[in-house]
Amino acid sequence: MPIVPAAQEMLKRTPADQLKGVRFPVRVHSTETYRPDLFVVNRTSHIGLILDIKRSLASYRPQEIDRLRFRMLAVAAIAPEWIAEHQRTLLVGAEIAIIDGADEISDHERGVFRLSEIDHLLEAQGAAESIKQVREEFSSRVQEELARRCRNLATGPSERYPAPASTNPVEPPEGVEESPSSVVPLQTSPIRRFGYARRPSFH
Repeated sequence: MPIVPAAQEMLKRTPADQLKGVRFPVRVHSTETYRPDLFVVNRTSHIGLILDIKRSLASYRPQEIDRLRFRMLAVAAIAPEWIAEHQRTLLVGAEIAIIDGADEISDHERGVFRLSEIDHLLEAQGAAESIKQVREEFSSRVQEELARRCRNLATGPSERYPAPASTNPVEPPEGVEESPSSVVPLQTSPIRRFGYARRPSFH
């Protein structure tokens, strides 16, 4: 998604929580882009949620998180127009959230959430637990593979330690797009707002 220079200039002068009803065209020359880890659309509220998931925010300096937040907000400013043009989905706003995968840091005023809070952001029970289970399974598979290779280095390849077969490969999300025909269109498209994600109880 493009990072529009005009959106960056506006964010330098105006706090994100004071921006309402602002929209920017996406058909402009832009040398910077940003690829979200996830872009989730709430079909009820027609709000887009831009997610950037980090393994651990403790390993990042505050300046790095601030730069990431700034880039995400600039993209959120043009997200409704960009999504409408490329996905034929009409949104009334876009929010951002930086997820701490280590589940340690939470600062809602700056758009930072713990992994355990992702259920509230997505309004879907069990999302955090599912992610935790996938991570544990992945870690277990990695440990098994490392142990197998160490044994092979010590004793040579052996039929006693065959490589584990992948029974449920996970395809990378890059390039996967939802079919436009499956999207429920919104009859009107007022651009309401963009900014930090807010838990439903705060709305």
